[in-house]
Amino acid sequence: MSNFIETSLFDGVLTPPYGTTLDQISNVLNCLLPFNFQVSALSIGIDETRSTFVSRVRKTCGDRCYGLVNFLRSALDQPGEGHWSPVVLSSTGMHVVSDVAKYKESAEFSLTDEALYDAVNNVDACGVWEYGSQGMIEDAEDDGWKDTIKCEERKRGLIILNF
Repeated sequence: MSNFIETSLFDGVLTPPYGTTLDQISNVLNCLLPFNFQVSALSIGIDETRSTFVSRVRKTCGDRCYGLVNFLRSALDQPGEGHWSPVVLSSTGMHVVSDVAKYKESAEFSLTDEALYDAVNNVDACGVWEYGSQGMIEDAEDDGWKDTIKCEERKRGLIILNF
């Protein structure tokens, strides 16, 4: 038996569906974290404003909490596309992201409430999909894989952890 995840057969980041979803990660955290952790997945609602989103985050978070943010790098003038990173959220309106990309010069950067909203207020082209149905996708150029896994667009968001 192996003590690690085998990645030579399937690369879920560089092949469709290109990563994990907000729901998948929050479900894993709910299963693995101790019972005293509360896991909340938040994405921006239809027609939700910056101020209502920030209010919802603060209400869920309190003065300070930890979580994961699924953001679009280009919305922050960074190279790349969608990405997950750990984040410390604060009621002061200044948040710290610990970027886990190995090619980045700086491992941490700050986000204001406005920048956080902009970073998650965009659509993940396959933000919801039916896990386990992907199999081996032979041709990523052919969009037929989206139908196979029931891929749906969804806004990006954050997972807030309270304990």
